Amino acid sequence: MVKGTLDPGEAPQGGAIRELYEEAGVEGLGVAADLGTSALIAEGQVWHFLRFEGERLPESWTHHCLDDGGHDFAFFWHRLDKKPGDEWHAVFHRALAYLRSRVISQTDLDAIVTLDARLLTGHTAEAGEVFDVAGHRRRVTESLEKSRLICVDRDGRHVAHTYFWPLADGRWFVGAFSVDPAHRNASVLAEIGRRMVATMEDEGIETLESHVYRTNALSLAFHEKLGFERFMENEKGFALRIERARLATSALGRRLGGRR
Repeated sequence: MVKGTLDPGEAPQGGAIRELYEEAGVEGLGVAADLGTSALIAEGQVWHFLRFEGERLPESWTHHCLDDGGHDFAFFWHRLDKKPGDEWHAVFHRALAYLRSRVISQTDLDAIVTLDARLLTGHTAEAGEVFDVAGHRRRVTESLEKSRLICVDRDGRHVAHTYFWPLADGRWFVGAFSVDPAHRNASVLAEIGRRMVATMEDEGIETLESHVYRTNALSLAFHEKLGFERFMENEKGFALRIERARLATSALGRRLGGRR
């Protein structure tokens, strides 16, 4: 992640190419994708993200930059699915989370929205509402900017996903938990559950909260098998939550967590 401030009148792509050369000594790469903008990285700033592709770069390198009297910048590769180090500045934690969401291909996003639509359209209608696919796609895109996403594939096909984002004080909210009815088996549930447990430990998540429609009996049953407890309800559905310690000791949680 090479960053810098745009000069007056400078376009984001031109600024990115300039900063890539000035701060990292890299040139000749092509812009592979415009990954959009975010105003959530640093207060009072709008960040533009672009992805470059080109010849393979070294595993690590140091570049002497002339800015501010001179700096030696050390570069290295970091997997998108790997937790950032504690020494990372908070803005880079947020930037990495944003990149995780944006490098999801349009094909993956289509698969997530399509599965959600299949599972939720009927329950939404029974709750007296209309499932708006375009609106849902926008909400998913926005939610993934701040979420940890887990996807499960079988034979090259998307069959399950969940994503959750931070609220406050170790509490995170489950934005989706979707499993293709044809793949509601022990293998898929074990994988997605195992990765949920690992993510909770990785992020220091103390409590997960979720909302489920009253009409979605399968989802409600799975939440409760996992150890979620109802703490609020209205005519449309239930609010549920589970603490990390309870997940580890619930019957299904032990089964899922034990298959690392």
